[in-house]
Amino acid sequence: MPNHEYLNYPYIPNRRNKRQGRPTHREYLHRIAYTETVRDYDSDNKVLLFHAPFALVKDVCQKLFTMMQGNVGNIIVRNEHSCRVKNGKCYWRVAVEIIDLNESFISFKDFVLMLISCMKNLANCTIRHFRTETFLNL
Repeated sequence: MPNHEYLNYPYIPNRRNKRQGRPTHREYLHRIAYTETVRDYDSDNKVLLFHAPFALVKDVCQKLFTMMQGNVGNIIVRNEHSCRVKNGKCYWRVAVEIIDLNESFISFKDFVLMLISCMKNLANCTIRHFRTETFLNL
């Protein structure tokens, strides 16, 4: 059984942006990409796919889950493999499954905007939306 103790640590952004090499003029810590998809066609559970640090996505989803106070059934965050078609290599992506979102309280589009806003507030990052086909080949 693999050791998953790193999943319990909170996300701490490096605001000083200490990196080796040439500094960027924007000095962003992360460049995050995301897309929306539906896994099962018979269910209404929507899935967001991110190329982002797992701890950042986990902390933002935990914050939103407590903020929504019962208007979302569950938010499942997990790491997945993402095999690229263009080079055949496998990378990690983070999948966020939203279960039983109360659409009369907040729409899915507004929920995604709130998630992105919380992510920008927590970390020094740029977040960009891609179509699913483009996202899978980044």
